[in-house]
Amino acid sequence: MRAFYPWLLALSLACLGARTTAYVVGGAVMHHGALALDPRNFNSSLPNATDAATALHYAALHAGLFIQSLEPEIVVLITPHGLALTQPYLLYSNPSSEGSVDVDAWLPCSFPPCVYNASARIDVPLTKQLETSLAGNKHNVMTLSGFGAPGDGKLPLPLAWGEVIPLYFIGRAYSEPARIDHLLPAYPISPEGYLPHRTAGRKHQQLLSTRTSSDRATTAATTAGSLPRLVILSLPSRRYNHSVDMVPELLALGAGLFAELDSLNERIAIVVSGDLAHTWDPQGPYGFSVHAERFDTAVLQWARNLDRNALLKTAAKNVLDAKSCGFPGMVILQGLMDNIKPDNMHSVLLEYGHPSYYGMMCAVFDFQGDA
Repeated sequence: MRAFYPWLLALSLACLGARTTAYVVGGAVMHHGALALDPRNFNSSLPNATDAATALHYAALHAGLFIQSLEPEIVVLITPHGLALTQPYLLYSNPSSEGSVDVDAWLPCSFPPCVYNASARIDVPLTKQLETSLAGNKHNVMTLSGFGAPGDGKLPLPLAWGEVIPLYFIGRAYSEPARIDHLLPAYPISPEGYLPHRTAGRKHQQLLSTRTSSDRATTAATTAGSLPRLVILSLPSRRYNHSVDMVPELLALGAGLFAELDSLNERIAIVVSGDLAHTWDPQGPYGFSVHAERFDTAVLQWARNLDRNALLKTAAKNVLDAKSCGFPGMVILQGLMDNIKPDNMHSVLLEYGHPSYYGMMCAVFDFQGDA
């Protein structure tokens, strides 16, 4: 690929044939902020905020291409904003799910498309298998179905921003990989481990302005047929105030998922939907906290260096005041990675920024061996 990060291409391709059986091959942590769908709609008085949002847009496209390059047959999407009960983790078990994000609900949309749709094919047999196995091992997991018999719902279960936005970026990689690769700029990584906002953002804005009239349809859609089969795992609502208390069970759930998924005869990718600290802006809905920077710095250390303690100790110490929706999903991913040989794991922090009141990150993880 012309513009794809060379080290990402190496991560995804160097060991593609290293194992003859299928397994958990890698994954990503992807932001779900509407401001990154088309950053030209995002106007901020903060210095470099639009540049940061634009860089995050292209980082999400890179993450989508990385997921596609792993050639997964199944993607497990972990979401903090899906359908939720207080205690159990929910696995969606209708054959399909679909939903949309209306940009105007988040910020004024002057550059169509202003509505982004996504639909997904749910792997119902695997979902049921996961429920049986995980619940049998004392994990508080149950399936959720509706509008018909269990596993045979006649209507799709709903998706919202926490699912639609990552699926949109992944779906673009599947539906138009050559075009995305042509649009993506290739920038050297900064000493901090991600794209420099000021330079990258300005050039990204030029690329956004080159979109053709066909890009200005009122709706953008990611269809189920363009994606691998999905398993959707939604976090319980107690994660809002008790995510630190949940760390042991989140790690155990990640380990349980690995034990079940890694034994399958299919390639599996894990995608965590989530944002970082929501307390960067005194005028934002959650106010300002000094813990925002401490939390985000620790998460970046984890994503860049696979530093387990940075996530489970430093980030955990600050998460309640930082208010991060992404923390529980990242802990599940860490629990999964605890079962992979360290030499088989590689990560790249693609981008980080807080153009609005919350931190946003894209990072990718490869589990296929020495790349």
